[in-house]
Amino acid sequence: MVAAPALEGRDRFVSLKAWVERTETRPNGARLTLLPISVDSGNLTTLPERIRITSRFEHVPQTGTAVSVKALLRPVPEPTMPHGFDFARKAFFDGIGAVGFAVSEPSGIPPPETASFTLHIKTRIDSVRRGIDARITSALPEEAAAISVALIIGDRGRIPEETLDALRHSGLAHLLAISGMHMALMAGALYW
Repeated sequence: MVAAPALEGRDRFVSLKAWVERTETRPNGARLTLLPISVDSGNLTTLPERIRITSRFEHVPQTGTAVSVKALLRPVPEPTMPHGFDFARKAFFDGIGAVGFAVSEPSGIPPPETASFTLHIKTRIDSVRRGIDARITSALPEEAAAISVALIIGDRGRIPEETLDALRHSGLAHLLAISGMHMALMAGALYW
């Protein structure tokens, strides 16, 4: 039911037009999940349903916008060690058929087609999440804001590595794993 086309073989440089389905903030850039509209190069015979790329550029496009970007795409990687985390399995169920990184800054383009209803819903939800993020970031110091944002909306990308290590060593890293909606449900239930 969830099978989708995936990139196979060698790495490819492509010029891609896509919808931004999800953005995840990182300390120096962002990770973007894209819904491809068209690919202008790279000799792709089939277009993956979703592509996840890392962008080190300052401009981070918003969810729901159409962008043009040049990227290096590669097949989804297998586990790096026996019994290690299998990103390929997770990517299969998420419909991600290729990964890579942006070699040009993603630039907005006029939408070549109408966005899907699902993308409209995801865009609305993401705008609420970004509003919560902005409110928390403006009210708290940087590190406290990063942890609060991670617990409330699940965006863990801005937590400094030393703080993550401290959470792992103290046995509290599982709080980040249940962040977002689960934490809100638990806190809401306790408050009620």
